[in-house]
Amino acid sequence: MGMPEIPDGKNRPSYHETIIDLLESIALEEMAIAHIMNAEGEKLQEITRRFGCHELHFPQLEDGCRSTHDMVNSLIMKEWLLLNKMNSILAIRPCYPQDMPCTPPPCPPPCNASPPSCDCLMREDYPHTSTP
Repeated sequence: MGMPEIPDGKNRPSYHETIIDLLESIALEEMAIAHIMNAEGEKLQEITRRFGCHELHFPQLEDGCRSTHDMVNSLIMKEWLLLNKMNSILAIRPCYPQDMPCTPPPCPPPCNASPPSCDCLMREDYPHTSTP
């Protein structure tokens, strides 16, 4: 098996689009984790309600708590992985050839805001602007 070849792409995302896509993937995973946590909380509420009404016995309550404990442990590991992913994204810097000055592109024409409030690119890409 040879080295993979990446075809020339005319529609490849830009550096900024790539960063935004990566951050969006973290946000989507965080939303999924929040939904799982909410479901686990509702499950525990129902188990304790049934236990309080004597519909469940202690071993069943214990099983429900153990199940939630295991799920929360898995989510903690997932959060750690997402934190590492975020740190990796923050470490990404654009590659410029050595002879090319490291200056960001100007705002595209549809962005009519003044440079300090222009949100079409990251603020750090505009070192000449002051933050309000």
